[in-house]
Amino acid sequence: MHAAPRHDAGPTRTDRALRSIRLSARRTISTLVCVTVAAGTLAAGTVAGPSTPAHAATDGVTLTVTPAAEGILTPGEDLAVTVSVVNATDAAVPAGRIDLDLNRTVLDTRAKVDGWLDTASTDQNTRTGPRIGRTDTPEVPAGGTVDVGITVPSATVALQGSRGGFGPRGLTAELEAGGADVATGRGAVVWSPGADPTPTPVAAVMPLTVPPSASDFIDAEALATYTATGGTLTRQLDAVSGRPVAVGIDPRIIASIRILGADAPASAVEWLQRLREMPNETFALAWADADVAVQAQAGAATLLAPTDTTYAVQASRFAAPGSTPAPSSTP
Repeated sequence: MHAAPRHDAGPTRTDRALRSIRLSARRTISTLVCVTVAAGTLAAGTVAGPSTPAHAATDGVTLTVTPAAEGILTPGEDLAVTVSVVNATDAAVPAGRIDLDLNRTVLDTRAKVDGWLDTASTDQNTRTGPRIGRTDTPEVPAGGTVDVGITVPSATVALQGSRGGFGPRGLTAELEAGGADVATGRGAVVWSPGADPTPTPVAAVMPLTVPPSASDFIDAEALATYTATGGTLTRQLDAVSGRPVAVGIDPRIIASIRILGADAPASAVEWLQRLREMPNETFALAWADADVAVQAQAGAATLLAPTDTTYAVQASRFAAPGSTPAPSSTP
């Protein structure tokens, strides 16, 4: 079955971390899309013909191999593939046939998928696997493209119970016309036997921090700004609260709110209460979010932090002067 020919031609470290995570997520999605396209819905370019062709492959004639169903094949399902023959030469390619081979060994890494689709002629690329399909092809006019459909029964595909389980399998299409091997193309189909692949656990961590300053504590004015609607601490807390994210907290923030007592901005007190009620797993960062790696490289035995904060306590800020505890760095 084949179609008619076609003729074609001043931010905080946390803000930077948020951007980094978004970029990382985009890179991850991009990587997955690339693997899916390469392994399922798009074929590689041409590769050199078999190791002992009748004649050399024809320059300017290429094949692309595109499985149906977005490149996903499940048990009991026939394998439907479209092979596009692109003739970029000035002469017609005579009628011939296309053979389809399936390599049943799973391509379980991106490197293996890339290697399979590589246009270079290597020993690995000559191991195409058993032949599973064949169909006749019409003449392809000069400058034209012909799409050729091949359907392989599931019993012939025979991937059920194959070694490796879920993952891409390599496809090879070979065009023979006029008594010559004209072109070879590569693609892949993703075998999905029904069981989900084993997920890779990922832990997400987000710090709650503010811009650095020279003082030991954050003053009331800055805290009011940071914890106001749209403030950096408010936005950070909104982003992580109740989500599957572990939260690292700069203890300087908590101590700065507590040490202000009655003078603490209302928005900061409310923010601290929200932090206390947050269900997320939390842990303490270094004081003022100091760089732990730099301290380790400098040979520090312990992380830098104030050893005594009572000097900053003003009894007048608390309801019971004389019994005011030193500010705590935990909620």
